[in-house]
Amino acid sequence: MIRAVTRAIILAIDRALIRRYGIFEFSSNPFSILRVSFEHNKKDRVLSGGFRVALGEKVLAVHFRNEYVPSFSTWGADLGWAKRFLRLFTESLVELARFIRDDPRCKDIRLIWGTTLLFAEPRRMARRFGFRLERIEGKNAWQSFLLFWPRLFAFALIWAFNPRRLKCNVLSRGRLYRLWWPRKGLAALTSDKSSHQW
Repeated sequence: MIRAVTRAIILAIDRALIRRYGIFEFSSNPFSILRVSFEHNKKDRVLSGGFRVALGEKVLAVHFRNEYVPSFSTWGADLGWAKRFLRLFTESLVELARFIRDDPRCKDIRLIWGTTLLFAEPRRMARRFGFRLERIEGKNAWQSFLLFWPRLFAFALIWAFNPRRLKCNVLSRGRLYRLWWPRKGLAALTSDKSSHQW
C-alpha cells in the first residue's frame, strides 16, 4: 500500500513538472522515448569544446518519456535491456532531428541539451551518439546539497517505473550529467539522408 501511494505521488509530481515547464511530445511515433521543451539559457556559459551559449539564448531541452523507456528485466539493466534502449534512443533521435529541421519554432536553435542521471561510465555512449557531456557537480557543500534533490527525484522516477527491480543502494552510484549536441552534430547522427539538409 505504501509503495503504491509513494509511486502515485512521484508520478503526480512528474506530471505537474511537465505542465509547469511546457514539456511536450514532438513526435507522433508511439515508440519515441523523448519529449522536449524550449528554454532560455540563464547565464553566459562555455560548454566543453568551447561552445559558447549566451545569456537568454533559446535552447531545446530534451527529456525522457519515462513511461516509454523499457522496463528493467528481472536481472535489472542487462544486455537485452541495453539493446532495446539503444534502438529506441536511436529512433527517437532521428525523429528529433526531423522535428528540429521542420518546425519553425526551432529556426534559431543552435543547441540541444538535457540533464540525466547515469549509473555507469557514459563515454562510450557519448562517442556512439555524438553528444558532449559534462558532469554536474557542486563546488561547495551548499551546491552539493542542492544537486542532491534532482538526483533523488531522477532516481525516484526510475524506481516508479521499475518498482521491483531497482535497489536503493544504486542511488549512491548515480551521477548527474548534462548532455548536449550542437544542431549540426545532431543532424549528422540520423540515418535518414533528408535529415542532413538543414
